[in-house]
Amino acid sequence: MDTNVTNSTYVPTEEASGERIEQWLKEGTPDAAARLDEVARSTDNKETRKAARRALYLLAQKGVAVVREATPAAPVASVASHIETMRAWASAYDGAGNRLFLLVLTGPIGGSATVAQILANDELGIRDLTLEKRRLRDIPPLMERLEGRIDDGLAVAEIEADYARTLLARFRDINFRRSTTTPRGYLDLLPRIGASEIEYPESPVYQHLPEDPSADFSKDPVDLFKLTWFDPWFFAVEEVTPWLQRWLSAEGGVVVSSDKVRQERKRAIAREAAAALIPTAVRERYIVRLEESADVLRRRGRLTEARQALYHAQTLKADTEISEVPFAEAIAARTLEAAAEMVARAEAQQK
Repeated sequence: MDTNVTNSTYVPTEEASGERIEQWLKEGTPDAAARLDEVARSTDNKETRKAARRALYLLAQKGVAVVREATPAAPVASVASHIETMRAWASAYDGAGNRLFLLVLTGPIGGSATVAQILANDELGIRDLTLEKRRLRDIPPLMERLEGRIDDGLAVAEIEADYARTLLARFRDINFRRSTTTPRGYLDLLPRIGASEIEYPESPVYQHLPEDPSADFSKDPVDLFKLTWFDPWFFAVEEVTPWLQRWLSAEGGVVVSSDKVRQERKRAIAREAAAALIPTAVRERYIVRLEESADVLRRRGRLTEARQALYHAQTLKADTEISEVPFAEAIAARTLEAAAEMVARAEAQQK
């Protein structure tokens, strides 16, 4: 079968093999992208459609866009009522797994927009929704103020509308799994948000921030937690209670020990706590938190900090016991340290 991309016609069929899809991906031309698009939109084979969409996503990351032939315009009266454009912004994660989305939905006529503020959590799903009407001229100053808070610990960046659809669908899936309802008004908003047309096999950060052996950044998780966006990352204090008394004893026990011995005891306690508090599901959530936070930071030009976060996501992805992952030990240790400080303050107030 001739695979020359200069052929004038291509009729997608179920026989569009994975090999052919990979060939079009390798060619990386607009023609190849158009053929992948035809397959993705016409095939009934789920795996073929998924492979074609993945290839389209990878080509899009390289700047190869799909150019579709113009189609006859539908009557204005039947279409104008539901054509909207959407822009999306997303925040980095906070330490509790929360993430903020802001969607700006603009109708075909213009004049005003619907601004949807959505709070999502990686364990609970879609948690809160606020809707308001805004004049279009008010949107740029609004987003400038929001993006201007990056040095105050709130990192927000504009993301692709289709990627926002994918992320929100994943959060809604959490609601489904937990059999919990989404906030009032969210179901009514869904048709306006629409469904993603592209499947994202991984965070876009990996396409835009590939590994660079020459990159100079700290790999110490302690330095990551010094960054304003990761400083609030702790376990809940009550979660480390089973290890707190031993931690306090290691800090200032009756038996005099060298600093080195004390530090080794505390490290052993932190590793034990990390092993208990970060099972596989929690580990996967931290990977996503770090990847997505890195993606927001790289979109805002904070490349060194983005690389730091992405590095720790990759250490969590590695086939290593969680107690041996420095990030896991560090977050357990800093939570135990914070809990110990709370105990010390409480005791001081009682004296």
